[in-house]
Amino acid sequence: MWEIVSAVATALTGVIILVTVILGSRQLRLTNEQLKQLRRATQLEGTMRIFEVLRGPQFAEALHFLAREFAERMKDEDFRREALASGVDVSVHKERFVLRTYEEIGTYVRHGLLSGGPFLDYGGGVVLDAWDRLSDLVVASRRDGNAKLWANFEYLHDLAKRHVA
Repeated sequence: MWEIVSAVATALTGVIILVTVILGSRQLRLTNEQLKQLRRATQLEGTMRIFEVLRGPQFAEALHFLAREFAERMKDEDFRREALASGVDVSVHKERFVLRTYEEIGTYVRHGLLSGGPFLDYGGGVVLDAWDRLSDLVVASRRDGNAKLWANFEYLHDLAKRHVA
């Protein structure tokens, strides 16, 4: 008699363990899906904030300056010296706003805090153009000090090059 009770209890324990494993596995899948959705929502929020900056008047003005005036202004020795200095006035050196913005975005993308795909779909060509216009300044800035200066902008440029190709 006790053997039957023991066998039934063992069988019930096995069933309870099996049900617990099945429910735990289901809960783990749901939790993983929720984390994935939360990450996507966070990425979307970050992307939208970056797009606000990229569509903003200060960035548009800086890109206009870069496209229309920067090359000519770099021929002026005083302007060039200031462009290579730290702590420059961004209202005069609008190229610095572009450098800082793309450096920040590159940092976020490199560390997985922002998905590069949507950003590069939106502005990959602009990144390539900005890097082409600013690369001489970046190289000169690196010669005068930090060899890693603007490295995340360069990383973003390399991603954009692959993305556009």
